[in-house]
Amino acid sequence: MTDQPATQSDQPAAPLHDPDRLLDICDGVTVGIIVLCVIFAYLLPFDYTSESAVYHGLMWFAFFTRTFMLHLGGALLIMAIFALMRKSRASRWLAVSEVVAAMFLLIPTLVQYLPASAPPLTAPSLTLTTANLRGTNATPDEAFKALLALDADLLLLQEYTPAMHVKFGPDLEAKYPYKITEPREGFYGQAVYAKVPLGGVTLTQPPLADDDHPLIRFSILLGADRVTIYNLHLRWQWLGAGRHQFAELMNQLARETSPVILAGDFNMTNTSPQSAALVSAGFRDAADLLGQGLAATWPIHRTAEYFAWPGFRIDHVYLSPELTTADFSLLQTPGSDHRATTVKISFTESLNINPHQAR
Repeated sequence: MTDQPATQSDQPAAPLHDPDRLLDICDGVTVGIIVLCVIFAYLLPFDYTSESAVYHGLMWFAFFTRTFMLHLGGALLIMAIFALMRKSRASRWLAVSEVVAAMFLLIPTLVQYLPASAPPLTAPSLTLTTANLRGTNATPDEAFKALLALDADLLLLQEYTPAMHVKFGPDLEAKYPYKITEPREGFYGQAVYAKVPLGGVTLTQPPLADDDHPLIRFSILLGADRVTIYNLHLRWQWLGAGRHQFAELMNQLARETSPVILAGDFNMTNTSPQSAALVSAGFRDAADLLGQGLAATWPIHRTAEYFAWPGFRIDHVYLSPELTTADFSLLQTPGSDHRATTVKISFTESLNINPHQAR
């Protein structure tokens, strides 16, 4: 009987110490761990008021897993390319599994690029700009010049310092006769400048805010109807204080009786559990209403930008169901590590409620 050359299927598996096989094993384990982590991050119920250190750790892990899903998906695609370069059958199948897992992770980002149309605007409308100025901004003159050029009806500022207030307050007041200012040193000062009268002004109380971390709640009349607006700069949402703050925000929103706009620096992305909680409560991100895609607002002009590419959307404008938007734009604010967000807002339809003055 003549010996026949061995076919590919007859060839013995590569020995365990073979570099390509070791890489395949490592890749396979990595894919499995990433997928299990993401599943866990979405299944974990979030109790923002829990005092358990273990539970805090689990929520911290889930928060960051969901925040970095886009980047984990990109890493899996890169791994798939290298797996294909190894050319073995096992590597090719591994590459397929990595691509499938990557698509699973990228779905929350990809759906943001689907065509979307918000309910049409109705008169009257309001143009709102929210901007984190960066408390250590080295070129505030250029930043304020750019923001004033936007000519929004309402300007919500975060990281507004006493020095900024002294130097640029008069220019802002010349264009915006109505204001609420709470400048602070560091990173948690706030200001609201408006072309329309402001009512119902309150500085929210602990645990939502305190003297060092003010959050401004106010109202305006849009036509005959009152709209409540929050200028937010939330604490880091992966820390216990941030989660307690978010829990109090949700409690306060549940008590609101008028349409609500939430705008500012949320320190969370649209894939975070906190964003899911807002959506469950009926709020929608203006960027998502218009299918704006990733619409990353941070980090800009920082070394971290190169490690966090393509960036995160942590600055948001969330609208309650009675409100809609037609225009959405981002401005690379000079000297800041955030992009400013501008949206045009109106009611989806007449609310048919009794006219009343903003409180």
